[in-house]
This record gives sequence, C-alpha cells and structure tokens, in this order.
Amino acid sequence: MQDHLTPEELVDYLRGTLTLGTLRNYRSARRGPRYITIGRTVLYPRTAVDAWLEELKAAAALDWDEPPWLKTR
Repeated sequence: MQDHLTPEELVDYLRGTLTLGTLRNYRSARRGPRYITIGRTVLYPRTAVDAWLEELKAAAALDWDEPPWLKTR
C-alpha cells in the first residue's frame, strides 16, 4: 500500500465522491485532507486522508444525534 496518494488516486480511493476540481478548490481554501507539494506534484499522505475521513464521520455522527429542528445549540 502506498504512503501517499496523488489527487487522481485519491478520487479513485474515495470512489468518485469528490472530483479533481473539488480537491483543487479544497487546497485553495485550505480545506480537506492535509497535503504536501514537491515541485508541482501534490501528494496526500494516506494517514492524513484517513484522519480527515474519520473527522468527517465524527462530524456527521454529531449532526445526526438529533434532528436539526430540535437542536438547542
């Protein structure tokens, strides 16, 4: 298994739920998984991708603890 993913490999890893354009926008807005650049090459450490996905799962779980219309926050 590779330690780093290219943007194309990350799109495949996420089964097309994000596009290359979305990843580009996330990088520009400093959102999404952590990445590194080597010259013009963008690489996503697999550990950073997995951590980002876990954060998304945790945030989704928090959002669905109760229906939005009942939230008191």
